[in-house]
Amino acid sequence: MNNIEINEGYAIVAAEFYEHEDGEEHAVVLGHMWTRLGAQYVTWERTRPLANPDACSYFWGHYFDNDTAARRDYHERLMVHYANRLPNPNEGC
Repeated sequence: MNNIEINEGYAIVAAEFYEHEDGEEHAVVLGHMWTRLGAQYVTWERTRPLANPDACSYFWGHYFDNDTAARRDYHERLMVHYANRLPNPNEGC
């Protein structure tokens, strides 16, 4: 049986995990849920404290009513994260 992560009624359908400089697990996640108004989507930043892995915290939510915009935002958030981790070419070795 699959364990599907749920937050605020949204099923997490995609997540990209990375270790933050604070040593905790962080992720960018994409969530989806059906409402009487149709499909709804969200992207969040998420932390999972090492001391209490069941205590996830979701924040900086971006909400959408279409899959394309939500997936674009998900990938843009990932690009920003990875761009911030690249070495600065102006700082030398």
